Amino acid sequence: MKKRITTVLLGFLFVFSFTAVAQSNRAQSARFPAKKSDVQKVKERTLLVALTGSPGVDESLKKVIPQIWDFSETEFVAADNIASVMDGNKKEYAVLSSNIITIKQAATIGSPVSEYLRFAIRLAEKYQKRKSIYYQDVIINQKDDNIYLEPREVYVGIYKILNHYEAKLENEKLMDAFVKNAGKLEKRTLLIQKDLLDKGITKSKIAEIYPYPFELVEPAKIDKAVMDQDEKYAFVHLVPVGTATNMMMHEIYDCKDGQILTSGEANNGAFDRYSNLINKDHLKAYVKNYDRLNRWAEKRK
Repeated sequence: MKKRITTVLLGFLFVFSFTAVAQSNRAQSARFPAKKSDVQKVKERTLLVALTGSPGVDESLKKVIPQIWDFSETEFVAADNIASVMDGNKKEYAVLSSNIITIKQAATIGSPVSEYLRFAIRLAEKYQKRKSIYYQDVIINQKDDNIYLEPREVYVGIYKILNHYEAKLENEKLMDAFVKNAGKLEKRTLLIQKDLLDKGITKSKIAEIYPYPFELVEPAKIDKAVMDQDEKYAFVHLVPVGTATNMMMHEIYDCKDGQILTSGEANNGAFDRYSNLINKDHLKAYVKNYDRLNRWAEKRK
């Protein structure tokens, strides 16, 4: 069973620019920050992964989650059967749900609609509550009323939750993550999805701006690299920000452990020109934000 949640945005939405690498982490934790006590409970329980009934989603969940989720025991259960499995034993379980989020803009004729999938974890006794113990949004594909979730989307969504949980238990601050991930990007070959390139962006143009190794690839190579957790590679990924205009945040992930190594340009408001596709501004931002991360890391030593 696929659960849909509709959110209506009122008026104009302004997204203020933090330091870009920090933005992706703060934006998620600022919505629903995880409590350390709740994270500890998740670790001690079996995580019930709610299957949606959509083969294009469930196949990717079954393929990726056992590969990377080592935080607790897992069990895959049809969403309609979750309540009966938990009945009488709620203190033994946490639940990972996958809900489709639809965002519309109020009082705007013909306004864009943004849809994406939200991974959210709740303790079993709070399964019906709206608030989760942290969540992450990812892109879904739809064709003929069927929903598909690519393996790399599951990888990003689950790893962002997992990395946040582990940092919570270790009392790791955001700056600690910067230090840990400094100096990695130039050691990875960046996989860039060909169909994400903006008009006029060629291999030679990228090489003029981006100084580290990279390859232009089809999506299948990225999916293989993340499934292999191949430490030779990182990849550019688009993450939903949650607006009716379908704006995406650019982030670069390490294929080995899902850590964010840098990010793209941040949108500074409704009148700022912004592209979801990889353009010169994003390429420059990958390098600028990475250099900034390295400077911060050096000061922390």
